[in-house]
Amino acid sequence: MMKELINLSNTDYDLQVLLKGQPNVLKDLLSRHNLDGVEMMFAAPWDGIFPGRQYIQGVHLRFWPSWLDFWQHNSYNLQRIFPNRDALISEFGTDDCRQWLELFRKNLRVAAASGAPYFVFHVTNMRPWELHSRQFASSDREVIKAAADYINAVTEDIPEDRLLLFENLWWSGLTLQNDEAAAYLLQEVHHKHSGFMFDTGHFLCSRPQIRTEQESIDYILHALQSLKKTRKKIYGVHLHCALSGQYALQCMQKKPLKTLRESLSYTLDIDSHEPFTNQAVQKIIRTLEPQFLVHEFIPSDIQELDHKIHIQRQALGWE
Repeated sequence: MMKELINLSNTDYDLQVLLKGQPNVLKDLLSRHNLDGVEMMFAAPWDGIFPGRQYIQGVHLRFWPSWLDFWQHNSYNLQRIFPNRDALISEFGTDDCRQWLELFRKNLRVAAASGAPYFVFHVTNMRPWELHSRQFASSDREVIKAAADYINAVTEDIPEDRLLLFENLWWSGLTLQNDEAAAYLLQEVHHKHSGFMFDTGHFLCSRPQIRTEQESIDYILHALQSLKKTRKKIYGVHLHCALSGQYALQCMQKKPLKTLRESLSYTLDIDSHEPFTNQAVQKIIRTLEPQFLVHEFIPSDIQELDHKIHIQRQALGWE
């Protein structure tokens, strides 16, 4: 039976502001919408109490959007992205690639300790100056191969019984626009209990010509039919809508971005995480029959989160 979740992190904002530091706020929210739990991102040390293990059904692993040049020791690009050593350490926690890998191992160990049945990992890379134009210097295959090598370096820290799901973005890497590229990723990764987390909002960001929810749903359904080798390997869905194409097209005419801070701001504007309101979204879920469905939003308060969950579940015919 499909598990229905929301996304959550253990940042101070999510736990102390959004949930007001009260476990019952999370419990009541999940109960009100008949949800099974959360997909957790451990961005800080976890005390094992808040949120409790009973709520954690998935873990979104840590992610660094401009990681490839650090992994490949490309000093030229690193100096363009990070103006000094302190900036590099601020992003990766270290200036040593081996120590950075150890930080990721620790993230995996916490994920394993949470008891979550699946982990999610982004397979993508961007450099700030590439975002507006969408002219990415690294090919999808190059990023996929590097990400597979990265994951293979820590395979022993991924319990064999946990499902490892690779998530699509609209940058270079795994886009789920190409069946062969997706199949290649699963071929290269040593952890065989692997598949995909299909992020609908990220997928829509790849098509800035889309203007309406109906167009977005039709686009997704058509694209899924082309994933003949890998569609059955989509075990989870991050469900949210992004109709920011007009803004994205305008940004293509602007000067390139220079910093990661600018990149984050731009990305949040593009990837808006709005709820679907069109009941045709039900066709996506019927097509994929996922094991896990995550209502993925970025709310400013608990009332907004509650409202967005209701709107999207209403479109799905569940409220």
